Amino acid sequence: MHCGGQLFGRQTVVHLAQMDAHYADAVRSLPFVKAVDVLSGDDGSGKLVIGLQDPAGQNPEIVRVLAERGARIQFVNELRHSARIGVSEPVGERCQRRGARQMRHIRTIILKEWEDALHNKMVFYVIVLVPLLMVILPIALLYLMGHLPISERDMEELGRALNNPMFQGMAPAEAMQSVMTSNMLVLFLIMPVMVPVTIASYSIVGEKVQRSLEPLLATPITTMELILGKGVAAALPGSSLRGLPTASFWSLRAFLAASPRVFGVFVNPMWLVALLVLAPLLTIMAVNFGLIISSRVSDPRSAEQLGALIILPLMLLFIVAYPAFIALNSTTFWLTSLLVAVADVALAYFAVVLFQRETILTRWK
Repeated sequence: MHCGGQLFGRQTVVHLAQMDAHYADAVRSLPFVKAVDVLSGDDGSGKLVIGLQDPAGQNPEIVRVLAERGARIQFVNELRHSARIGVSEPVGERCQRRGARQMRHIRTIILKEWEDALHNKMVFYVIVLVPLLMVILPIALLYLMGHLPISERDMEELGRALNNPMFQGMAPAEAMQSVMTSNMLVLFLIMPVMVPVTIASYSIVGEKVQRSLEPLLATPITTMELILGKGVAAALPGSSLRGLPTASFWSLRAFLAASPRVFGVFVNPMWLVALLVLAPLLTIMAVNFGLIISSRVSDPRSAEQLGALIILPLMLLFIVAYPAFIALNSTTFWLTSLLVAVADVALAYFAVVLFQRETILTRWK
């Protein structure tokens, strides 16, 4: 084993769906390009290996030149030369270095997404107002249902809801408070959906409008890293802020409950299933749905309006639960969690497949 050689440069590799000689000539004409090697595949595809000093700053210009000449760019990545020629890097170290690089890419995307979100009024208002509403509404409802007089007509309107074993034998005030607050559980599931889908819906289309997406795609960031980074950036605020209304409600439920029996309804296992299992799955679904919408439209307002459609199934669940057409219990939320998990897998797949990197790089205007 020997050491030697110097770090002699960095190279950008542009993967093309169809290779043509004039693409290499166009790149060679750029003053900052040191060298261009052409690698052609048997299927007509090819790669341009371009020697550069500053790939991060010079890649966008290369992409622009190739796009103007009709090149179909599949993706762009960076090739670094080892300073120790002839020394084979252990597989473990290579994988560790690659993983660290991927994490840096994802972390950079997350921080950028949060910075952009804070400058978007619509996203900012949703992040602030929705958690605040979810704190006030359930506590106010719990208080009112425990202090307002309950008539026989009110009990008749509850109808079949009182057939739920949880509410059997309760006094009118206990039953009213228990039924209404149990149905409010559905509203606790709206925030893990509304906040992430708002951020995700703006995520890609916002960069399209600002013309910052093309330079980002010209860097050595894979589609998976980009989607994952934007997805995590959208999911974390909703998941974190969900704890505020939940903690507020649970900390006050013992003081506002009409009786210990009502308090027992709030510690029913269905609350744990809904908040610890279903809510995270809904967050993933909202993020993937928002990213799909954002990657397919060209107007932020359209993206936000279409993204809001993801809330409709939850509103439907609230509507049918209120008159007790379906019973809210652990089984209901476990079955719902299973359906949402299947939808998550499908939406995650389509979020990656439908993100047409080549179209954005070469044809989007």
